[in-house]
Amino acid sequence: MNRNWKPASEVIGRLEICDLPDGCVPLDGIFLIKALDAEGDACWFTRSTKDVSGIENVGALTTALRLQSDAVNDAYRDIDEDEGDD
Repeated sequence: MNRNWKPASEVIGRLEICDLPDGCVPLDGIFLIKALDAEGDACWFTRSTKDVSGIENVGALTTALRLQSDAVNDAYRDIDEDEGDD
């Protein structure tokens, strides 16, 4: 596939993300981007930096899914535990 590589800021524009901890140096990135297409419909795209392989892309997105799922489940567990204190 022929790709037109640009700096991430040119692709994601002025979207903001959380910063990295002090001392961390970014090496590569994988982005899941919600955008509006030419017809104004919301759609999702994945993009990654040049050195990320397809396998790394899938692995990283799978890991992110698991971490987010765990965080949501933990939040609901905390609510359930608080309700049981009555």
